[in-house]
Amino acid sequence: MSEAIAAAPSLYRAPVAAEQLLADMGLTEKRRDFIEKLSGGQRRRLDVALASAGDPPLLVLDEPTSGFVCVVRPLRYLPCSRLRACVG
Repeated sequence: MSEAIAAAPSLYRAPVAAEQLLADMGLTEKRRDFIEKLSGGQRRRLDVALASAGDPPLLVLDEPTSGFVCVVRPLRYLPCSRLRACVG
């Protein structure tokens, strides 16, 4: 997983640091694990971390009911400057 999370920020002009992405999603302790070994909720959080690598102004979550709680729970701890859309 560390290769994927390290490569994603390099694709953007204003990237978020890979370690920050992992910390935001509660995946720091899993950074050396293979993606195939992650649980479904951890994979959803990795999806959000990868999608957030470029610090997008808006993040659209497709299929929000699939693993939704696992994704939303860590989002509530993001600083306001990093979270531009609120989930109600």
